[in-house]
Amino acid sequence: MSTYSVGELIRYLRKAKGITQKALCAGICDQATMSRVERGTQVLSKYSFDALMQRLGENAENYFSQFVGADDFETFQLRNQINRLLVKHDYLEAGKLIKTVEKTPPFKDGLNLQFLLSAKASILIQSETEISAYKKAMNLLFPAVRVTIPAFKENMIHSYLLTDNEAQIVNNIATCYFNVGRPERAVDIYYEVKTSLEKSFVDFDEKADKYTLVLYNLSKILGIIGRYGEGIEIAETGRKACIRANKARLLPRMVANKAWCLYEIGDKKNCQKLLNQAYYGLETLDLFTEAETIKAYAKDKLNLKINN
Repeated sequence: MSTYSVGELIRYLRKAKGITQKALCAGICDQATMSRVERGTQVLSKYSFDALMQRLGENAENYFSQFVGADDFETFQLRNQINRLLVKHDYLEAGKLIKTVEKTPPFKDGLNLQFLLSAKASILIQSETEISAYKKAMNLLFPAVRVTIPAFKENMIHSYLLTDNEAQIVNNIATCYFNVGRPERAVDIYYEVKTSLEKSFVDFDEKADKYTLVLYNLSKILGIIGRYGEGIEIAETGRKACIRANKARLLPRMVANKAWCLYEIGDKKNCQKLLNQAYYGLETLDLFTEAETIKAYAKDKLNLKINN
């Protein structure tokens, strides 16, 4: 098997996929730096390497699992610590840690600054429900995405090679639009992200988490705003994607989204069938509270009974 330096690997993958240096490195590093990296005269930080590999549709860990120095390793630990706190919904401690690290040089610009801005916005989105919180989050998310896509435009998202963090930021922008009363704008953005992911070089298994989440959010909002036919179509695409990617936890929720839309167009028979599937799917996953929510909604709002 052939072996490559980091620069040679990037150049090989970039040329194999027909991507220019300018398109690949935009917002991550300047083209002169990219050229030096490919020639082997400059070293990338881990996060720059990860971002470039994501744009190339590759899993960075399959190629490069080492850190280039102590500073890089310390930054990695801090970002992981913040992510763990967010996953645990410990937003108070996450906020405290962000306030500490944002004063340090590694987090004042570039990909690390983008990460912090995105993390701050996530705290607002997840911990508060006031419209003002979503507006504050948007004031963080747009500067965050423009760290790596300076000329970012919502109607051009489909053309961008989105990194994982960029995709998360754009998804959160759509969430904010929905929660400030602009659902149509949220739908437009989700469609843009959907197209971007479908066109990307990323292997389906690698992008499955982002792709299924976008389809879930999109189908849900389409149902809420009365675009039921589209909601059914997107939910069905999402259902198949969940099965293909073994995303069991999201599958019954996708089925429920499709059921709501079917009810609204008068197809109560298939709505009933899918609600039963969604209910028992959630129960099988021990998501009992969510299952009971579906059961109660079906009874109180739709006058339908889940078959026990």
